[in-house]
Amino acid sequence: MIAAARKRCLCVCVPKCYGQEAIMRLKALRLNADGLKAKRDAEFVYIPLARKPTTDEWVSLQASIPQIQPLTQDFEERRRKTLAEELSGTIPQNLIAKLPRAFDVIGDIAIVEVPPELEAYSKLLGSAMLKLHSRIRTVLAKRGPVAGTFRLRQLVLLAGAPKTDTFYKENGCMYHVDVVRAYFSPRLSGEHRRVASLVGKHETVVDMFAGVGPFAILIAKTAENAMVYAVELNPAAFELLKENVRLNRVEKRVFPVF
Repeated sequence: MIAAARKRCLCVCVPKCYGQEAIMRLKALRLNADGLKAKRDAEFVYIPLARKPTTDEWVSLQASIPQIQPLTQDFEERRRKTLAEELSGTIPQNLIAKLPRAFDVIGDIAIVEVPPELEAYSKLLGSAMLKLHSRIRTVLAKRGPVAGTFRLRQLVLLAGAPKTDTFYKENGCMYHVDVVRAYFSPRLSGEHRRVASLVGKHETVVDMFAGVGPFAILIAKTAENAMVYAVELNPAAFELLKENVRLNRVEKRVFPVF
């Protein structure tokens, strides 16, 4: 990691003897700010946060870590290594330029497109992504386009936990997603927000091809007294849709239709 600028943010202050325990619990809650470096003085450790803890999270932290307290401090920012830097010397130099510059992240799953020239090094690529991004637990590679009635894509495991389901937060909504069994794209986040903003008070909406519910649920949460009939043919996506309706507490405004 390479030191860069400084950033002021919310943090927790804990006695040094509880520093490691605090870091582990914050990581488990996904509260730790990956790009900022914790600091310490003679008595305390100051751990930067990525976001403000919820009330339940804060109660849990207070119960497990004595003398924990919230503060605002300045922290040193760290530039994350690039894939090119991480894999330099591991793969042929002439292939460095072929490394993917972007990938999708859904919850703790990363989905990457591996160029044909890098296929022999795909496992190394997946392992490097896990090393560079601490919140990622699974790296999957695309195998072919989205296809079929259910708009699914074949994915293969490159590194990490062998799983395809995760929880993903978008536009203030939480979704249980299975990236192999149900279509979902984080690149449509802006489109979900745009369409939801067009729905007026008391309107009734039919959401065809509803998937796991990113349009229907957001509409229900943002359009006053709107009703949404969410239609989905894929049985796996339909089950996730029903779960997400309950998860976001919009049972009285979103009606899944199979």
